[in-house]
Amino acid sequence: MNIQDYLSSGTLELYVLDQLTPAERLEVERLRAQYPEIQRELASIESTFEKVAMQEAVEPPARLESALFQQLHELNPVRTLTAVHSARPMMYGLVASVAIALATSAIAMLYHNQLEKTTTSAAAAARQAQALTQASVKLEKENFVLKDPAFMKIMMGSVSPGGKDGACIFWNPHTRQIYIDDCNLHEIDPSAQYQLWSEENGQMVSLGVFENDRTLQLQKPAAQPKSFVVTLEKKGGAVAFNEKNMIVKGKV
Repeated sequence: MNIQDYLSSGTLELYVLDQLTPAERLEVERLRAQYPEIQRELASIESTFEKVAMQEAVEPPARLESALFQQLHELNPVRTLTAVHSARPMMYGLVASVAIALATSAIAMLYHNQLEKTTTSAAAAARQAQALTQASVKLEKENFVLKDPAFMKIMMGSVSPGGKDGACIFWNPHTRQIYIDDCNLHEIDPSAQYQLWSEENGQMVSLGVFENDRTLQLQKPAAQPKSFVVTLEKKGGAVAFNEKNMIVKGKV
């Protein structure tokens, strides 16, 4: 493969802008894991796009800013932060940065307004502000993981023909840390739970269960995984791996 021709083909720019088909995106994911040059170029493209966005940004009119804050006041800010996880991973960094800024403003506004009410209302506002602050801190940490080039990204597709389930693994070969993004796994019954497994030395090793809550979740570390699998189990997880319970799978 001629790396230089591929880098100048425009495919990576379309990937960052989320303009490729699912099959084309998977091909880019495979190549970026195989060629460090592609990984570096993607990081450079993302950085350039973010810089351009910041340089071209304009201050919104006062009436628009007022309307925006009114909407934030009427919405649940924690739910607004959670909605960030529906964004594509490649654009996650930019979206997360905007969400964090909005969250900070929302904290100040909510706390100021509620202090003018009764003591009970002020206490409720303080609890809400604390929850929003914790969500902001968590979002910043997730943003760091998604933008750290040390983490490999492994896409997991449905094992069922025509299935729409999907998930994404972020694995750091140096620290062995593993995060899973369950954004495309279907909702399940409260009596069930998803469980992550890794294939190592011919054995399936449990990396723990995780909640289906659309967040980036830290799992048990893995040294030399060849693939990752998610199964659907009863609440609490299973001791032994059962191939019949597989939902999604992805090779490293």
